[in-house]
Amino acid sequence: MAEYDSRHNLQILKLVKPITLYHLDESAAKALMIEPLRGRIAVEQQAADYLYQITSGHPYLIQFFLHQIVDTVKGEHRPSIYKEDIKQFEEVMISEGPAYDAHFKVLDSDYSVADVMEPGRARLGKGVLALIAKIGNQEKEGWVPINRIQTALTVHDCTFEDTDELLDQLLRAKILEEREINGTLCFKISIPLLRKRYVRQNLYSKYFRSLQKYVG
Repeated sequence: MAEYDSRHNLQILKLVKPITLYHLDESAAKALMIEPLRGRIAVEQQAADYLYQITSGHPYLIQFFLHQIVDTVKGEHRPSIYKEDIKQFEEVMISEGPAYDAHFKVLDSDYSVADVMEPGRARLGKGVLALIAKIGNQEKEGWVPINRIQTALTVHDCTFEDTDELLDQLLRAKILEEREINGTLCFKISIPLLRKRYVRQNLYSKYFRSLQKYVG
């Protein structure tokens, strides 16, 4: 809808109040996986554990995964969903390009209408995520020191204040998480599926081609 609104300059979304879609805790997330299928298809414990891990409990992702996998399992007349089913569809989602762009836009946006209202800032926000994914792929557990983020972004005239504001926004949306490691504030993308997608699709090049010398 945001793309349609922007393309035709309708400005309908200016009348809409965005609502943040927070993630579920582990028990609620697993209930969302298991309860709707109870008595029809079983979700193996390892499958539920892995799906929770890669989605970080975001209900939109959980439901999309299960919608696709349940159709496959029913077609094969199988009684259960296994971890391998989750891993196979995970590989499809992070590997295929345009086919899943719309699904990931729900996650790598700031959960608002920023793409329409402030397209430049929205692009910068996605660039920050791409940068963290790229650097984090080279670091233990995906954590990236804030000074590395700031250093890379200064070449695009992004001030420390701008960087902090974007990081705070992405933290509030539960897309990023933060932790102090050896006295340094670090960030990583909290949704492993999204982080893997950024790395596999090499999306940092799309947003910040000139940053390769800082992160490669």
